[in-house]
Amino acid sequence: MKPSIVAKLEALHERHEEVQALLGDAQTIADQERFRALSRDMRS
Repeated sequence: MKPSIVAKLEALHERHEEVQALLGDAQTIADQERFRALSRDMRS
């Protein structure tokens, strides 16, 4: 696999983990607008 593709996949994986952690955070849950935006990120 091309190094550029591998790097892009790694970045997507890291972002997915970050969003997942944020969605479990109490402050994020309290901020419904941010929660919705992050939920949309998880779907894409």
